[in-house]
Amino acid sequence: MTIFIPQVDHSGRAFSSTIESLCCWRCRFCSRPYTSWGSLAGHMREAHGSNVGTKEVMRECLVRAVHFRCPLCRQEMLCDRAVISSHAHSKHMIGMPGMGFLLILFPF
Repeated sequence: MTIFIPQVDHSGRAFSSTIESLCCWRCRFCSRPYTSWGSLAGHMREAHGSNVGTKEVMRECLVRAVHFRCPLCRQEMLCDRAVISSHAHSKHMIGMPGMGFLLILFPF
């Protein structure tokens, strides 16, 4: 098992150079913990019939925030596979394997 130790920037926020989901989320209905936004969103939709497509719900359920900086455009986002994948696809038209390769070439 790998233990993750985030790097902390000058603002005190934790950053990661990995594309793994490192944030921690908690269901607002039953308090069940999740390590990915996608898993939590699926749970809330299926178990509670809740629409979770808003950033307000995402912020409300976030327990531990770790950030990720895109190696191409330097945009900061939550270090969650669904968030990074959406950014990579919509902004750069690449998939997660491509983003992983870029992190090898351009570590933060």
